[in-house]
Amino acid sequence: MGRLTLVVFAALGCAACASPSDSVGRQGVPTDVAGGDTLSAPDVLPSEDLAPEDVATDTVCSGDSCVLPSPCDSKADAACDEEVASPCDGDSCPEAVCDPTSFEVSCADDGHVRQCRADGSAIDVLSCGIDAVCLDGACLAQVCVPGETICASPSAVQVCDELGTAFLPPTECGDPGRCQAAHCLTPCDAAALERGPYGCLFVVPSGAIEVEGPPGATVVLDGVPRDPIPAGGAVVLAVTDPSGAHVLNTSAPVQVVLRGGAEAFGDRARVLPPSAWGTDHVAIGWPNRALDEPALVRIVSSVPGTYVTLVATAAMELVSGGDAVLAALDRGQALTVAMPLSAELDLRVVGSGDATGTRVTASSPVGVFFEHPCATVPAGVGPCDGLLEQVPSLDRLGPAGLAVPLAPRAAPQPDVFRVVAADDHVTVTLTPPILLPFALERGSHASWVATEPVTVVATGRVALTHLTPGATYVGHGPECAGHGVGGAALTWLPPLVDHAPHATIRIEDSTTVELAIATGASVTIDGEAPETSAAPGG
Repeated sequence: MGRLTLVVFAALGCAACASPSDSVGRQGVPTDVAGGDTLSAPDVLPSEDLAPEDVATDTVCSGDSCVLPSPCDSKADAACDEEVASPCDGDSCPEAVCDPTSFEVSCADDGHVRQCRADGSAIDVLSCGIDAVCLDGACLAQVCVPGETICASPSAVQVCDELGTAFLPPTECGDPGRCQAAHCLTPCDAAALERGPYGCLFVVPSGAIEVEGPPGATVVLDGVPRDPIPAGGAVVLAVTDPSGAHVLNTSAPVQVVLRGGAEAFGDRARVLPPSAWGTDHVAIGWPNRALDEPALVRIVSSVPGTYVTLVATAAMELVSGGDAVLAALDRGQALTVAMPLSAELDLRVVGSGDATGTRVTASSPVGVFFEHPCATVPAGVGPCDGLLEQVPSLDRLGPAGLAVPLAPRAAPQPDVFRVVAADDHVTVTLTPPILLPFALERGSHASWVATEPVTVVATGRVALTHLTPGATYVGHGPECAGHGVGGAALTWLPPLVDHAPHATIRIEDSTTVELAIATGASVTIDGEAPETSAAPGG
């Protein structure tokens, strides 16, 4: 056998490592390494005769020297000064615990993934990191909070899955089919957002109330369950205790009408639920003429600790509990009081004053009503009759309205209209020009009589009211044993911007319905065209 000699070039680091076939014996280990010396390797086979598994493909770094890699060394590409973790103990390897080529990656829990180490030496449990979760063996970013809901459309809701990786398919909302604020609205929720006359919670002053709603809806008054709404769709409840406000709860949206007393006759007011209340009001009303039955501005609250500031337009007494006088106010005087929950405050007009224009502001929304137990309209025309209406908050007012008198009930007779300014420096124009344009300051008012529709346009917000005349008004015939037809009533007329294409009307006996509609518009009542007669002006 010949003798093989080779020269080893020493260099810093691994820059000049020798080929493994020049320094490897039969067992793949260095033989006699001494810098610059020749090595004797009598048993080395020619490189072409080596079995493939005995041939190393590269040297690796060990400190500043080049050494042969062990069979499981994973540091062949590492820099000489870099520490790399290795499962090797010398030249021996631990027994493999998994096969990285066939191992099925899985989730250890919601936030960690299990996978086989590349060399099969261990199964690692790795964190998916912040805002990520493990699902089916993969780390996925969280896109939502588990259980979170969003509106997929105006009528459907979506829920985030239990891991937060995706939203589940949309679900259509039930009646009334609306999604808002990330959840499906209940009928009561939807009614409250509308800020209209329908609701499931009402706070009312003393008097009789009519509750109109779907048959079977439950009714609870002041915490006491009452009979459900009957098949006829309405129930009448007496709430005559004047010591405080009364709370009505229902299981479905209803309308509530307040009567001036327990009797079936007299004026009525459609009551707004607290969701439709406001914090700033200018009272509507009519002059006080019957000294023994004074007019009232009535205030109720649904929030305990509400502060109310009153500015009187006439001499008034602040009354609570029916007769207990808390304070006396002169015209123009201001007073601030705190209202406990379920309290009712009444401003009672003294003498022949007029509550119209009285200012009522509050720290939380309140309900304000005007009531006159015995009013004559126009002044001095009898017999006296009750007036009752809820005072709209200023945010429900507008600069334009339509004043439409009722059809004459006996002979041609005018109705009375009154406009109250809610802003300062308001100029009001009437068409046709029954009055020349006139200016009003906040809380001041003007009145006129008319037999034809009048359009009211102002430069600021106004409250427009309609008063029907007393039964003995001039022009009446001998109906009702010489006492004429009808009687005094007070109605607030919403601004033109609030006119709607639909309405619900409760009919009692023979009822005449008066509609103000655009010229050329079609009308149906219960799906059928009614018998109509057009007033002058449309």
